[in-house]
Amino acid sequence: MKEMKSQVKAKATPNLDMLVHRSESPFTKRVDDYPLPTKFKVPQLENFDGLRDPLDYLDSFRMVMWLQGVSDEIMCRAFPTNLRGLARVWFNKLETRSIDTFAQLSQPFIDNFIGGRRLARPANYLLNIWQKGWESFRSYVQCFNKEAVQIDEPNEFVALTAFNVGLRKGDFLFQLCKDTPKSMMELMYEAQKFINAKDTFEARDEFPSKKRKEPKDRCFESSKNRVPKPDYSKVDKKNAHNILVTQRPRKNVKLDDQVITISKDDVRGIHQPHDDALGVTMTIAGFITRRVLVDNGSSTDIIYLPAYQQMKIDKERLRPIDIPLIGFTRDKVNPSGMVSLMIEAGMYPKHVTTSVEFPVVDLPSAYNFIIGRPTLNKLRVVTSTYHLLVHFPTEHGIKELKGDQAATRECYFASLGPETKHQTMAIGEGHKLVEPTEKLRDMPGIDPLVISHKLNVDLSMHLIKQKRRVFAPDRNQAISDEVEKLLTAGFIREVYYHDWLANVVMVKKSNGKWRICVDFTDLNKAHLKDSFPLPRIDQLVDSTIGHKLLMFMDAFSSYNQIVMDEDDQEKTSFITSK
Repeated sequence: MKEMKSQVKAKATPNLDMLVHRSESPFTKRVDDYPLPTKFKVPQLENFDGLRDPLDYLDSFRMVMWLQGVSDEIMCRAFPTNLRGLARVWFNKLETRSIDTFAQLSQPFIDNFIGGRRLARPANYLLNIWQKGWESFRSYVQCFNKEAVQIDEPNEFVALTAFNVGLRKGDFLFQLCKDTPKSMMELMYEAQKFINAKDTFEARDEFPSKKRKEPKDRCFESSKNRVPKPDYSKVDKKNAHNILVTQRPRKNVKLDDQVITISKDDVRGIHQPHDDALGVTMTIAGFITRRVLVDNGSSTDIIYLPAYQQMKIDKERLRPIDIPLIGFTRDKVNPSGMVSLMIEAGMYPKHVTTSVEFPVVDLPSAYNFIIGRPTLNKLRVVTSTYHLLVHFPTEHGIKELKGDQAATRECYFASLGPETKHQTMAIGEGHKLVEPTEKLRDMPGIDPLVISHKLNVDLSMHLIKQKRRVFAPDRNQAISDEVEKLLTAGFIREVYYHDWLANVVMVKKSNGKWRICVDFTDLNKAHLKDSFPLPRIDQLVDSTIGHKLLMFMDAFSSYNQIVMDEDDQEKTSFITSK
């Protein structure tokens, strides 16, 4: 035993002496004598032991050193500080005074440890990624992104194809097939929106105490048909994080048993009061079609000729029809023919699809289609023009379509012209825009149904009534003349009982006349600030898409053309000596 110890000690002594007494450096004298910067910090990197990818370590080291802005000599001297194990042994065996630049050090380092480099991955490697049966959509997206960043030569088309191929059947795959994204950035944006929506929906189920109580008559499900709750006590706890328990919507629900309810929350987002028609967006013959009028008073469904022509439907599908259509004025219109089209309302899983017979009518209209009583009754539709909602039962529950209030108002104003054009709001030849006028009574103004001023006043603020100010006779006369002119034009009215009261302020114009202003300082202090007061220019440009003409409002005395909301009018009361 003593002999074995002595032999091991004899072999270890030369190596130990070489490490302790070695003074030869692999760097040249110029590199060794180069002074260190005063604020130099040794790079804090993960130690390299010779088993990792040398190119990744070299790139990380260069990035940290370049960030400090050090010279090539300092990079050489700092490089061995993070070498461990086999890498340290390799460095100690370098030839003395053989390294003069960092490039001379990098090349033998790569050549010696190139075996640890990770295998190159082509773009088609992503085709091996599949969503497992137990794997959630979020986990699949994270796994796909992790592998995609390791592709050496990425190809966006291959990545899009691989993502769709590996995705399990479900709502998001249906959405991708219906509206295919053009880039991976667009795909990931839609995927994140889908994940957020799903998390929000599931979060509502996790807190039943905060959910809105449903009326008892909606509980049409009998106790025998109730789906038993899953038993989680038998789940293996080691694999519990990989288990996703889902329950698909039941398909055996009778359509007539479903109860349709409308609450006051459904009116949110609707500009009130209104008398707007109910126009929705539906998928008809494979086209996403806007300006579809839901008309309970129509005894037939109608497609207008311009929409029929834009869809480029085969003429052979158009069948002749001899029955005329009769309007409420007893006018008769002979359709160009009858065509059968598939319509789809809603989105999977809450959607319905049916075939509808449409007479093709060649008449001016701002709408593309009219859905009348035959289809509404066939789909068991319940409409509410006040809420601008369409409800109908599906195999997976009640689905609602929201009316497009802005589109129906566009159709309404387009139909008010002397000659209504097909599917356009452009002003035809021979029509002139309203020219500015200096007479207040000649200004037509804007209908309050279109736009009106509203004041967002903090109700907790103290109501302030200013005391009447005294003006010189010439200023009093100017105030009286201006008030009389505004009263005659109908822009102002007299009030007797008011909460807010302000004084007028006289400002001299450059032409010597007086400008009458109102001191709304107190009211402005009580007004809640709007962090988004005006639309951005890119939003204004995007809103013009699809229109042939951009119309501008005559801005002369615009504060008189746009009416103050009726509930806020008396907040702008002012006092004069008149």
